[in-house]
Amino acid sequence: MPLPAPPAATPAPAAKPATPLSEAEFAAAMTPLGGLESLALAVSGGVDSTALLLLAAHWRKARLQSGETAPRLFVLSVDHGLRPAAAAETRRVAQLAQQHGLEAQILQASQPPQSNRQAALRELRYGLLCRWCRRRDIAALLLAHQLEDQAETFLLRLGRGSGVDGLSAMARDSARQGVRLHRPLLDVPRARLQAVLESQGTGWAEDPSNRDPSHRRTRMGVLLQTLAPEGMDAHRLARTAAQMGRARAALEATASERLRRHARLAEAGYAMFDAGLLAAPDEIALRALARLVTCVGGRVYPPRLAALQRALAGLRQASAPARTLSGCKLFRQPGRGLEAGRLLAVREPAAALRATPLRLEEAAVGDLWDGRFALAFHSGACDGLEARALGADGLRQWKSTAPVPTLPWRAEICHCLPALWRGAALAGVPHLGRQANLPAGFSLVRPPGLEAGNA
Repeated sequence: MPLPAPPAATPAPAAKPATPLSEAEFAAAMTPLGGLESLALAVSGGVDSTALLLLAAHWRKARLQSGETAPRLFVLSVDHGLRPAAAAETRRVAQLAQQHGLEAQILQASQPPQSNRQAALRELRYGLLCRWCRRRDIAALLLAHQLEDQAETFLLRLGRGSGVDGLSAMARDSARQGVRLHRPLLDVPRARLQAVLESQGTGWAEDPSNRDPSHRRTRMGVLLQTLAPEGMDAHRLARTAAQMGRARAALEATASERLRRHARLAEAGYAMFDAGLLAAPDEIALRALARLVTCVGGRVYPPRLAALQRALAGLRQASAPARTLSGCKLFRQPGRGLEAGRLLAVREPAAALRATPLRLEEAAVGDLWDGRFALAFHSGACDGLEARALGADGLRQWKSTAPVPTLPWRAEICHCLPALWRGAALAGVPHLGRQANLPAGFSLVRPPGLEAGNA
């Protein structure tokens, strides 16, 4: 006797169309920025950033109509020069911005990276965007990262074995290269942003690299769809990242307090610290040490955890030899004076000498030399001047012309100072003389916990 046929499967209900993000919701996300004079928007022409452009334009228009102050908005689009269609896409972004009464600028990459392309392109893009903002004193840069971006970042970092910092993913408000970054769409699903464009009849560009399975982020997007039925959807992963972010903020605040009590960062770019910094619980000591060497070494990112752990273990030993980490030399102060036995972190002279020269004629206020010193202009001509490390040769030139050739710091520290050069001739050393007598000077960029310079 044949078996009865199984009952027909009940079809899954059709997904409801996404609701466009409302202007009121976007205005709430922009509350921290309403009083600023100017903002820039990073717009590639894809779904997310094009929606950001439209929402920001409507937000500004609504504020003006209601009599409120509204920031001046600049739309920035980067052409990396890697795809033939990129130039047309950036032009379309500029036209769309102008249609909505916004100012637009296309930033052209002069030399696209050839290796490690995703990471290198990201650094190139941030460099162009932040430099443009610094040159024009733009208060903040808006980025279009949204909910799925946050969840994919979480998965990427989970796969790398990241700790609290990595699993915090992206912050809504942060800073990079001296520019404030704000992500007003971080908790908004991409479908709602696409619905914004569809409701207004606005198209967008599709970057084929976003569908390339050779990119890990593309694969994370596919994995996210697989995990969603198991309860690990973008919303839940983003909430976990937010919780990690709160934990990270608490740990960072504790590390900052430890640095304030046990470390000093000199304006010359070196740091002195005592055993109290190393005696903290491992998580706090590692964070404090990472922040210190990242600053002294002029790095964007902290050292890898394994290298940091080895350095901490070594420094905790009273007889530990000198070691290098992230472009820094770490060692104990020799001698018998009051500072003997304290620990020093100084820039490696060879690393400072390799730093990219900063041509003053092409530079802007706030541009960084060696990732450590921010440029400031005084009065006088900068023709032909560039910032490079002082080095041993520069120190010899300085001693031959200085009225009293005495050094306020160790020679190896002075070798890493920013100096003004005209060809092979030393024009001046702001840190070793009065900056007012030179056309430009430098100030050390200080992270939280190392704000005061009393060394």
